[in-house]
Amino acid sequence: MPPPLPPLAELCGPLLIAYMLNWGLFGTLSVQLYLYYRAFPEDRKLNKILVYTVYLFELAQTVILTHDAFEIFAKGFGDVSALDLVHLDWVTVPLTTGIVACIGQAFYAHRIYVFSRSYWIPVLILLISLTSNICALVDAGLSRAAGVLPTAHTRETTVISIWLGGGALTDVLIALAFTYHLYKRDTGFSRTHASIVKLIRLTIETGALTALVALTDLTLFLALPGKPFLFTPGAILPKMYANTMLAVLNSRFVIVGGRGYTESSRSLPHSFSFRDREVVGSSNGHGVEGNTRGPAVVTISRDFFADGERSEEVEMKDVRV
Repeated sequence: MPPPLPPLAELCGPLLIAYMLNWGLFGTLSVQLYLYYRAFPEDRKLNKILVYTVYLFELAQTVILTHDAFEIFAKGFGDVSALDLVHLDWVTVPLTTGIVACIGQAFYAHRIYVFSRSYWIPVLILLISLTSNICALVDAGLSRAAGVLPTAHTRETTVISIWLGGGALTDVLIALAFTYHLYKRDTGFSRTHASIVKLIRLTIETGALTALVALTDLTLFLALPGKPFLFTPGAILPKMYANTMLAVLNSRFVIVGGRGYTESSRSLPHSFSFRDREVVGSSNGHGVEGNTRGPAVVTISRDFFADGERSEEVEMKDVRV
């Protein structure tokens, strides 16, 4: 009597979903990178280093996952032993997540310090983040020793719990601290209020999203031990951190006349006008003008993210017809 077939859907399903979601999120990240490159050519060097470093890590993860997908679902189609080719999940999940999450959370901790001018909360965030992501690197080593995917999820429960639980806790602390300090800076004036509300909403949404994915990964690991289901949220978690960091950086500009635009939106440091003249924002507050088709309004202001102060803007109106 032939041996029973393994649960192929259980083994291959999480892999396939993880690959598709990863490719989609990498496409979103690439679009955000291009937008950042075009909108902020003179951004601070540290921001550029962080952005391009994170993107290179995400590119490497996507290349490895694509290689595994091809080996399993193309070259190894119908061969159960092809699942053993997923030998680099220690790179694509815990190693990449630990590095990218640490970079992103340190980025947020610095922003909180800029707004609060206090070391206590940023240092607490950094300590929890470092503890969590060191556990991620330890888990990468354990996963590498385990070898193949089905046995890789029987690793030390404490290490993975600290990694994922600590990451979620860090994200929640970042969202709460950022929201609190932004709310304190709200002067009530319409222009400042528009900037504050936008940043608060973005911070809560991104922090809640990354925390939810990390907690989902932890729940699947604890509730379904030995099952590969946690591979799906684990594989996309680095992309979530990278996309949220780029989203925060790219939130510094608005599209003049675009959806959700109001006159108070001009308090934001960067704006584009597609109706009259393209204005590309830069970190030093100067716009780069494109082709002229009529009167244009250029908003010049200090970078809201550079020093934590409110924008001080001057409007220059081009009266040429």
